[in-house]
Amino acid sequence: MEERKPKVSVIMPCYNHEEYVAEAIESVLAQTFQDFEFIICNNGSTDSCGEIINRYSDRVQIITLEKNDGRKCHELLYEAAKGEFLAWIASDDYWYPDKLKEQLRAIEQHPEYNIFFTWSEVVDKDLREVLDNKRFAQKNKSRYEWIREMILHATLIEASSIMIRNDGRYIKYQEDIERFRQYTDLKTYLNMLLEEDIYIVEEFLVKHRMNGKNLSVPSAENQIRTVNELGYILYEIWGRLSDEEFGKVFSGADFQVESKEDTMCQRILYYIEISKKLNGCGSNALTYVWEHYFDKGVSELLADKYGFTKQDLYQFSAEVGEGKYWYDNLEKEKKIAACFEVWDGVSDMNQKLKGMFGLNR
Repeated sequence: MEERKPKVSVIMPCYNHEEYVAEAIESVLAQTFQDFEFIICNNGSTDSCGEIINRYSDRVQIITLEKNDGRKCHELLYEAAKGEFLAWIASDDYWYPDKLKEQLRAIEQHPEYNIFFTWSEVVDKDLREVLDNKRFAQKNKSRYEWIREMILHATLIEASSIMIRNDGRYIKYQEDIERFRQYTDLKTYLNMLLEEDIYIVEEFLVKHRMNGKNLSVPSAENQIRTVNELGYILYEIWGRLSDEEFGKVFSGADFQVESKEDTMCQRILYYIEISKKLNGCGSNALTYVWEHYFDKGVSELLADKYGFTKQDLYQFSAEVGEGKYWYDNLEKEKKIAACFEVWDGVSDMNQKLKGMFGLNR
């Protein structure tokens, strides 16, 4: 006799969240919809998480890794999940009792979708609201509108609110995220939206806890990674969007491709404008412009239709990227010296000019 499968597989990776994991587990077990299996992977925790999780062994399937390994942890969770749908929760987050019930109601009403999220509140370590909670309370929109909003505003959905059909698509959409640390969620959502629409249950059913240990907590390393990862993700997205998709993202659902050359002009100009608004995206934007400016017919159309000439290209290349960052962070005297050091030894004129600026000492 074939074993009956649960409607939902709830999966939870856990690493060193001893202060919060019991509350997260209890919020799952207290769901008003009970046709689910609950699988937790203790991902090499060095605190008391293992002991806490084991207290629930009668109601939870437990996987234990001796060493922390995010990829292996998720692979084991996906492999163990047998439900029709997958629901993921972080071990420091919290679900309202009707979370699963309301998402399954939405699934019955909208069977054309495969991926469902809910609104999420941002709370402190004691589950008290800390923001106005508009960021993770987005209205439903087309996948093209979602892509545009996430390009401009980054992550707008909270991971612990997901419910997705358990047919391998979640694994597929996460195949390339291991290279990132800050923006794994953003990359996952963009991978989804490049292929299909998502549905939002417009109700607060999840609490996302900011506990001081989140990957998004401000630090020098996190901020540097954030800028670098966002720059690359946008560069990749610009290459993956077809001309028709690009037009729908930035010009609306009724966009019609006039010509390949004209769409490339728009790609270039949109990228330049966005790079001026988003820190750290200038280098990738400049690379993209350099790669496509001399595509057949593009430079001419940029000049004739949009007034963007080769001089504008040169000006843009002097305003962004590593070159701009390097120069802005030099002291005044070093800036003058640097102008000559680039060409040092080329001409005796350098020595005379250095003398004029007192740089021969």
